[in-house]
Amino acid sequence: MRNRVINNIKPESKTTDLPVLIKDLKYFWLSMSAILLSLFFPVAEYQFLTIAVITGMKWISDNKNSRIIIIERR
Repeated sequence: MRNRVINNIKPESKTTDLPVLIKDLKYFWLSMSAILLSLFFPVAEYQFLTIAVITGMKWISDNKNSRIIIIERR
């Protein structure tokens, strides 16, 4: 138990290259770009917001299995 606590205090850090990060967050970038496009093109605002919602849901569902580490330091 003590080893597990010590390992959780100092988690390993990872570095990620920019192309890999862009590839992993493609649905996030699609969602954010659709929101921006909805601001610039009011004629197709609802279509872009629909695309943003769909790609946002896809981004959330893809990241459901990822681990989130919360570090609390005093």
